[in-house]
Amino acid sequence: MRVIFPVLHAPVGQPRPRVTTIGGHARMYEAPKGHAIHAFKRAVTAAGYEHWKHGPQDLPFAVRILFVMPRPKAKVWKTKPMPRYMHTGRPDLDNLAKGVLDALQGDVIWKEDSQVVRLSLAKVVASGAEPPHVLIDVECGDIEGSEV
Repeated sequence: MRVIFPVLHAPVGQPRPRVTTIGGHARMYEAPKGHAIHAFKRAVTAAGYEHWKHGPQDLPFAVRILFVMPRPKAKVWKTKPMPRYMHTGRPDLDNLAKGVLDALQGDVIWKEDSQVVRLSLAKVVASGAEPPHVLIDVECGDIEGSEV
């Protein structure tokens, strides 16, 4: 089984958990309710439900994700070509991937994100008129080989 689908939302990296002490006890907390990661995860989950018609599977998965980041205003021109180029700034690629993998687990595509046995990631800056988005390619079942 394989599906390729877009998420029409600007990519957002998963923030790191924070730790504080209250009354001498450590307390961990996630991103606040107004953080953009929550809207991004909802968009990924909705796109997963819309395109994956097989229900959550208990099989190994190979996942490829392309993050198309917003184009900086300083790189927008009227007459010069504006192709995609590699995005080397923040957010980190692993933090972007974590949000997507978490959003697709449970009752969407896989039961646990530990079922993802192969992961390929890339992040680029959008071309001229291209909106920021995420392109997700999910394949499950008999994942071929163990090459790197």
